Amino acid sequence: MPTKIKINRKSVKKNPNAGQSVHHLPGRITITQVMITGECTDGGAVYRKRTYIGSKLSPDKQQLVDGHLVGEETRTIEYNNAGQFPPPPPPDWKDSISVNTSIQEIHSLTPQPNWLYEYEDAEVECSICRSEFPWEKLESDYGWDADDEIYSNSVCPECGAWECCEIEFEKLSDKELEAIAKLNKPKRRKK
Repeated sequence: MPTKIKINRKSVKKNPNAGQSVHHLPGRITITQVMITGECTDGGAVYRKRTYIGSKLSPDKQQLVDGHLVGEETRTIEYNNAGQFPPPPPPDWKDSISVNTSIQEIHSLTPQPNWLYEYEDAEVECSICRSEFPWEKLESDYGWDADDEIYSNSVCPECGAWECCEIEFEKLSDKELEAIAKLNKPKRRKK
């Protein structure tokens, strides 16, 4: 007999994106670091502006990790270096780190549902090893059986057995979910 997983009534709410079939999700992160270095020579101060691109920052967020050099410029500023400090780099040259996240547009064949909700916690038992665990711990796996690809959403996290238990998720109509959501709305106090 399958374990029935019920909808958590307190979690039912209207989906603000109901009916939409296009989703916008964060995509690739690109980090650009510009580094300015300089050295004094007999002819003046030589400044190098190197631009690196990558996707990972150091733990202190001060430096790009595993960046690739994508551009380099050199400028020489003449000066008499006899006892003088070298001139500063060009004013438009500054060390910087910028992070850009692209937006990925996903098109779905199924529009988003009218209602959002979560399921209640429930324990299930593996029919093979008899261990008990929350249904959320069930794993998914796929493989091949001759020429057919097979898939299971109920793989035991303890012993790895496929189809280790039967579960049935509660399904409610939009009308039922709307009625539950109305009960969940906080009541306004009269003044």
